[in-house]
This record gives sequence, structure tokens and C-alpha cells, in this order.
Amino acid sequence: MQEELKTFEEMTGAERHSLVASVVDALEEAAEKMAELGDRRNAENSLCLAGSLMGLCSSSDNGCHDSAELLVEQGIRFVCLLDDNGRDHRQLQ
Repeated sequence: MQEELKTFEEMTGAERHSLVASVVDALEEAAEKMAELGDRRNAENSLCLAGSLMGLCSSSDNGCHDSAELLVEQGIRFVCLLDDNGRDHRQLQ
């Protein structure tokens, strides 16, 4: 059975926290991969985005849902762009 899709606003605090943690983990892994490939700029960008997301969401329910949702969306898109197997990572530089 499929779970019901929810907007960021409709999620519980625990669900938002889990989503944010997953995106932060993916950004940190992408940064490590980019660093191994010698792509320092994208590694740093990935870490900065992860840090911004963690900083914004560090307080227990700070009411910044719109900002957090935007950063989550950007984080997911950035990781997808970096992980795109059909592209050479140098095209992002």
C-alpha cells in the first residue's frame, strides 16, 4: 500500500526532520564524491547547502517551513544533478 503524499507543511515534525536528514546526508555524500573527483567547487557548494539546511532546521519548529522546503528542494535537485550518470561532472564547473 502506498503512503499518502504530503506537502512539507502537512508533514509532522518527525517526517520533516527525517526528510531534511536524508537530504543533508545525500548532500554530504555528494560532497565527498565531488572532492574525490577533484571538483572542489561543487563539493563546497554541496556542504554549504547542507549546512544551511541544518542551520535553518536546527531549532525545534521555528516556523520557517517555506525556507526549509525551498532548501530541501534545491538540495534534492543539486544531488540529482551531481549524480546524473549521463553527464560528465566537469560540465557543472
